[in-house]
Amino acid sequence: MTTNAKKTIICVDDEPRILNSLKMLLKKDFNVLTTTDGNEAIELLEKQKAHVIISDQRMPKMTGVDLLRQSTEISPNTMRILLTGYSDLAAVIGSINEGEIYRFINKPWSNGHIKMLVNNAASISADLWADETPLDVKNFAQKNVEQPDFGLPRTGILILDQDDNMQNILQESQTFREQKLFSAYSIEQALAILEHERIGVVIADISCGKENIIEFINILKVEHPLVLTIVQTELMDFSSIVSLINSGQIFKYIPKPVTTTKIESYLIHAIQRHHKYAANPQLLKRHKVDVNPCSEQQGDSVKNAILPKQKITMAQRIGRRLRGLRKRLRY
Repeated sequence: MTTNAKKTIICVDDEPRILNSLKMLLKKDFNVLTTTDGNEAIELLEKQKAHVIISDQRMPKMTGVDLLRQSTEISPNTMRILLTGYSDLAAVIGSINEGEIYRFINKPWSNGHIKMLVNNAASISADLWADETPLDVKNFAQKNVEQPDFGLPRTGILILDQDDNMQNILQESQTFREQKLFSAYSIEQALAILEHERIGVVIADISCGKENIIEFINILKVEHPLVLTIVQTELMDFSSIVSLINSGQIFKYIPKPVTTTKIESYLIHAIQRHHKYAANPQLLKRHKVDVNPCSEQQGDSVKNAILPKQKITMAQRIGRRLRGLRKRLRY
């Protein structure tokens, strides 16, 4: 019987000391495979079922982002965690846009925290491997969403920004001319649109005014995981992006100024992914958010934030309104 067999974790780091630490930490509960070579990790993924891959970012032969990007094609049901000992902005952006990671962990880590994350990731992966529900995205889209001639399913797209540049780009694009575009210049306006329209993708500028846009995105993912978020901004700090990965599970990140080619590519991918998730909600397990930031018991991230009273009030208000959408919107 293999029912109780340990789930497999692959750990990749060019420092044997780190690999030994991870193996000692996880071997009681998991079958832990280690390697200092990203190419060898790829070979392991090709040969056997792996539930989680944990990779360091800075390695001499292959970066962690490159490894995780390849792993998405080889083993899509494997959950991906990226480690780094540096505040590496390029790495976290790459992990969003290419690696589709589950969580980002900065060294040195907390043993309890990483064990919890790996346990959660392995359980989600096991469910994904076990799920044999047939996926027919094309038929789902045809039955549930009116499609224009070029074949991209029609989807509500909400643009949260203080200028109309993104709106103008999409209106002038032949690809998105038939999509339902909505503009909001504040969180309040965005909530009003979400209450009355069926939105599949949100494009949000993090620097949109003084409002707590990051909190809004994080709560939106908790309450409505089918909505995919593309973030754009001129300036972004390391900790904010990590929060958007770990709590908001954002889909893509685009630095300003935004090119038409880049936003078209990401948005097409987001629309297709939204309908794929709607056709098979089991896939949403990959983007599960552990902590509900709008609960009455506010988490440390909210308690320790700048201007905590304003943030807590905003979080509670956004959370109530987003939870209320469940009765109005059906995907």
